Amino acid sequence: MRAIGRLDTFEPRHVGAMQAYLRQSVINRIIDEVRRVTRHPSSPFEPELEIPSADDSPLDVAIAGETYDRYRAALATLKPRERKIVVARVELRWGTDAIAAHFGFATPDAARMAANRALERLARVMQAANPKTS
Repeated sequence: MRAIGRLDTFEPRHVGAMQAYLRQSVINRIIDEVRRVTRHPSSPFEPELEIPSADDSPLDVAIAGETYDRYRAALATLKPRERKIVVARVELRWGTDAIAAHFGFATPDAARMAANRALERLARVMQAANPKTS
């Protein structure tokens, strides 16, 4: 694939940049192939192909927005230290070694348990804020 040949010029700017780059590359390749086929159809009687939008649907956008709002509201109910641990684990994607070092836990396992407890508390608050899933 062309994307593999250009990896030496790729500059990641955030976590997940490589995955996003490769995903977009695959999507672009598929779109190019669909365009090539529609320009030179094998039969004049075949229906036109509809290319689905790569954008999220309005429903997906609304659901994601509501979920994020519930997450932020639930996060605000946690103790400050729990909140920081959740942000480090979820948003910053820190591993347990980094959390242990930053927050002064004796072992990575202690950091893992603290993160799990904080995430469970967060999940309970989010669940209570969304009675539709109860």
